[in-house]
Amino acid sequence: MNGNLGEARRAYIEAVQISQTANDPYMTMIANTNLADVLMEQGDLHQAARIYIETLQMATRPDGRKLPLADRIYAGLSKLSYQWNHLENAAQYVQQCIELCQQWGNSNLLSGSYVMVAWLELAKGNPEKAQAAIRAAEQLVREGRLSSRQSRWVKFACAGWWITQGSLERALQLVQHIDVTIDSHTHSTQIPSQQESEFLLLLRLQLAQGDHEAALLLSECLLQMAEAGKRMGQVIEILILQALAFQGKKDVDRAVEVLGRALTLAQPERYTRIFLDEGEPMAKLLFQAKARRICSEYSSKLLSELGEASATELPTTRLLIEPLTQRELEVLKLIEAGNSNQDIADKLVISIPTVKRHLSNIYAKLGVESRTQAVSLGKELRLFD
Repeated sequence: MNGNLGEARRAYIEAVQISQTANDPYMTMIANTNLADVLMEQGDLHQAARIYIETLQMATRPDGRKLPLADRIYAGLSKLSYQWNHLENAAQYVQQCIELCQQWGNSNLLSGSYVMVAWLELAKGNPEKAQAAIRAAEQLVREGRLSSRQSRWVKFACAGWWITQGSLERALQLVQHIDVTIDSHTHSTQIPSQQESEFLLLLRLQLAQGDHEAALLLSECLLQMAEAGKRMGQVIEILILQALAFQGKKDVDRAVEVLGRALTLAQPERYTRIFLDEGEPMAKLLFQAKARRICSEYSSKLLSELGEASATELPTTRLLIEPLTQRELEVLKLIEAGNSNQDIADKLVISIPTVKRHLSNIYAKLGVESRTQAVSLGKELRLFD
């Protein structure tokens, strides 16, 4: 809870060893599940998945019935499956979690499961079902069935979901009575570790409101804390939001540079939804990363999954952060046809410096450095069709 995951990890590993030595399977399952939770937060997703699955086997009785602790294991597995974009697996796990929560009266975990269902339904293109799940989580808060800590978490989780739907007013309503304000970070270098996720929500609010300078200031503070605590999942998320802030400022070079850091960290553990859930703005950045050969294979895979998720064929001209003008398209087509700068100037009745200016703009918008690269990317974007 204090953000010291390294010490927590060591303590849980020791707890597992003690429990196994004492031949206490139930305490072993508790320690194992907590350890897997920590590993997931640290970014060791595959190791967390292995421990969850091993512990689930321990929590399954010979007749197939599950012990109460299995609900937490299913919750962890649903989060991992969702992150890897294995949506059907995630849906099965979260449904099993919900059934156990209802059976054993675990309202705290049930509320988190409803939030997971909302993201799953949104990813599957079912916004009405997603909204119903979010409202179910909010209803548990209103009924006072949650601990104060979980109630606070659910409010911020739901607010984050509403931001993705463009409903900032709804998001602000959920958090308006909580003692964290949009301006409270301005001169602060110390954010309590228990409030980092809340300030992360404020960062998303700033981005949604177009306050990119404030978002960059807060993101840098949060990034330092997440890196110091070795919370890799949070580091990747903050880098993504920071890249989107630079994109909002039209500083594409910095945006792609920061995204490259996120991709490098994310690739070994196959983080996926953390990128996909950012939608079209992220697609544009991923396309730039691919064009500049930054984690190009991973960028291509994420772009492909984004296309499948949105039921659109990628890449398209919408992947350009700034589209080419009609004149720039004419220049690019003449380059593709093999014309020199002088040929282009003569055909379009413009000066050589004007041709060079158009070329410079084309290179910047496509994120390339040569005619060959520009033509190759133009073909990929079907600009010559």
